[in-house]
Amino acid sequence: MQPQTALRSVDLEFYPGWTHPRTLGKKAPKSLQLWRRLRPIVLLNEAKTFRYVEGVMNFRFHIGKATEAACLFLERGGRQMNVMKLVKLLYLLDRHSLDRRNTPVIGGDYLSMRNGPVTSETLDLINAGRLMGEADRRWEQCITDRKNHEVTLEQMPERDHLSDAEVGLLDEVWADHGGKDQWQLVEWCHTHCKEWTPVTNGCAPIAVEQVGMALGKSAEQVNRLRQEAIELNQLDEIFAAA
Repeated sequence: MQPQTALRSVDLEFYPGWTHPRTLGKKAPKSLQLWRRLRPIVLLNEAKTFRYVEGVMNFRFHIGKATEAACLFLERGGRQMNVMKLVKLLYLLDRHSLDRRNTPVIGGDYLSMRNGPVTSETLDLINAGRLMGEADRRWEQCITDRKNHEVTLEQMPERDHLSDAEVGLLDEVWADHGGKDQWQLVEWCHTHCKEWTPVTNGCAPIAVEQVGMALGKSAEQVNRLRQEAIELNQLDEIFAAA
C-alpha cells in the first residue's frame, strides 16, 4: 500500500536532515499531537518544512531497549563508534529479530536514506539525546553527544529491558557485522536489504511488511506481522491512556 500524500506542511526552525515532532518540543504544532495514534513518518525537506504521511505500519519504538542495545554495541566496539555504524547495527538487530522471531527488538519507524535503511528514532536520539514525551533519559546519561561523527559510551545502564534471547540476537549481529566499518555496512545494506529504496535526497518510509517480504516471508506471515504490530500498538495506547 502506498503512503498517502502530505496532509500538511508547517514551517519550522531548521533541524539537520529530518526529524520527528517528538524532538521538536514546543515548536511542534498541536495538530501533530495525533503523532502517537497515527504513527506517521515525518519528513524534513530542503525547504525547511516537514510533512507527515499515514499508512505505514511499524512496531512502536522502545527507548529502553534501544539504549541498552546501543550501549552493548558500544561496549563491544571499544566504547566509541561512528554514528552511522551504530545506527546500522541497531537497524540490523531489528531486521535479524524480525527474521528469527517475527518481532523486532527496538521497533520504531524505518526509513530508506541515501546510505541505506535506518530507524528514525535512533537518529533522533543521536542528534538530540532524548525524545519528547519519553520519561526514559538513560540514553543521554549513558552515551555522549555526537562529536566528529562518533559517540562514546560513558556508563553501562542496568539491563532492565533486553531479554537474554535479545542479547543473544545482538551478539549474532555483532559477530556478523561488528568487524565492518560504516561504509562496509552501507554497502552490505545496499546489497542485502531489499526493503531499502535508493534515494538521492530526503528519505522514504519502510513498512514492516516490506522488511518481512525482503526476508522471504510468505504472504500469510507478512499479514500476521502487520497484525501483530497493529495489536501491540493498540495495547500500548490503552496502557498509555490508563
